[in-house]
Amino acid sequence: MMYNALQATPLPEPAQGRDLLRTGPFIQRAETALRGWTQMMSKMRAFDVSRRHDIYDEEFLFFTLWYSGRAEAAPFDVPELESDRWLDGHYPFLFRRAHLSVPPRNFVHTDEGQPDGRLLNFLDHGDPVHERLVQGFVQIMGTKLGADKTPQSLVVQFPEGHPALQLQEQTILVVVAWTDPGNTVLPAFPNSKLTALVDAASTDAQKRDLIADVRLAQESWRADQRWVRSLLPAQIFVEAAQINGPQWHSLPNELAVEFLKPLVYRQDGVLCARGRQGMTKLPGDVASRVLRDLQHRMAKEFSGTWREPITRLEESLKCRHVQVEAECRDTADKWGAEIERRKAMKAGAAERAKEGLVAAAERRLEMAETIRNERLHWLAAIPELAAQARLQKVASLILKPAPMEQFPA
Repeated sequence: MMYNALQATPLPEPAQGRDLLRTGPFIQRAETALRGWTQMMSKMRAFDVSRRHDIYDEEFLFFTLWYSGRAEAAPFDVPELESDRWLDGHYPFLFRRAHLSVPPRNFVHTDEGQPDGRLLNFLDHGDPVHERLVQGFVQIMGTKLGADKTPQSLVVQFPEGHPALQLQEQTILVVVAWTDPGNTVLPAFPNSKLTALVDAASTDAQKRDLIADVRLAQESWRADQRWVRSLLPAQIFVEAAQINGPQWHSLPNELAVEFLKPLVYRQDGVLCARGRQGMTKLPGDVASRVLRDLQHRMAKEFSGTWREPITRLEESLKCRHVQVEAECRDTADKWGAEIERRKAMKAGAAERAKEGLVAAAERRLEMAETIRNERLHWLAAIPELAAQARLQKVASLILKPAPMEQFPA
């Protein structure tokens, strides 16, 4: 049932890619969107994404990601691409599971000077470079485009066949907002409270054991965050309005997201829209009224769509609480039993050694109980935090769609 639900899940818009985004299994659609994203990076000359052959196995294909031109001219830094040697900075990756070899390869060779090869990565959620790219482009959107009250003005030249051209030469205002409950609904990890228990340990051996407990607690926190995200997924909201003098009317959401999709696929290549400064700016009072109207529509849409996930969360929280309580109780019971076992050690054991073993087990029990209390605390706080979730305004843009007269294949 969960598998079928995943297959029916639409990709978050505005996903870049071909019509395959609307058909096929979810994973294939997600990979198509990821490929569209990397193609957009290349077309906008933000990063270079190139197809390559392994120099020792011509049949094996993969991709590399690197800066497009000089590293200092990149839109943002990606530490994994930094290197004194040219090809060492090229990040080898795959983005489709179908491209995995059998058995899977861990290394590829991109240069004669690399006899051991370079680690082959999978560009997807969880990969450090993927996460850095997402973070970097979100920051660009918030700084390069206009803020929610001061939209930037652009003429955008779209390739032939792009849906935006049905409104060419018209003045369009687009507003984007988003919410990511996974970052805001779960309380912060109580690192200082747990590390204080580590610092209070009397021996290095005790500290090492307690540090391992803190790391496991961090993994539990991440597991709870993933659980929250499965119930409260990130959402993007896009609204657009066509403006004619002092009058305007809202555009359908299906068309609004098209203004954020610069790619058009043709037989002779992938084409990308181009933006340039310069167009008649809207009067401030008109822009303000349209922004308020679109933001009100967004807030209303968010409130409507938020009810179902919140209800689903509340229904699932009891089961999660029971599961977490059982996990934590098992750990605490284990250390409680270990304390009794160590206290019951034969009298022949050195008394000081025995006391140290008991004290170490007692510290592990104290850590386990603290982690239990904190974990149950952050689960209990989720409903109130979720109810307070709001849209985060990202950007607004006034654009005038225009046809692209000349473009490269």
